[in-house]
Amino acid sequence: MANIIRRVYTSWIAMFLAVGWLWIFSHGEISAGVQGFTFPVVSNLEVESITPIDLEGQAAVRLSGSATKFRECDFNGITWSIDGVKTSGTVRAFFRDAPQGRSEGVQHWSAIIVGVTVDRLSLTSSVVHHTCNGFPVNSKFFKGDV
Repeated sequence: MANIIRRVYTSWIAMFLAVGWLWIFSHGEISAGVQGFTFPVVSNLEVESITPIDLEGQAAVRLSGSATKFRECDFNGITWSIDGVKTSGTVRAFFRDAPQGRSEGVQHWSAIIVGVTVDRLSLTSSVVHHTCNGFPVNSKFFKGDV
């Protein structure tokens, strides 16, 4: 009898741990990165022009280009990072284009503002954050290829 109780008790603990692990993994950064790698929401940005600008007294660039949106998901934001020898971290970046609901297919942006100089743009990369069917997805959007 004690053996049966122990098996039932440990199986319930194992089930709760497994469900908890799946919930954490399915809503975390690892899962978002894996899903963005295997089934990205957007393709990499194909840069058409780079224009140096002044952003509130700081040097910045305005990118225009296009990318393909592969599936319908809710946009949550963009993270732009720099990975230099002496400088690493996030960079201020935003879309100056008017907000709009974008359907699947080729999309064009005329003003993506990135807070770096033209010569440091090649050291940057970006990830676009979406939510697809309740799950987070992080798709690579730019990788210093200019």
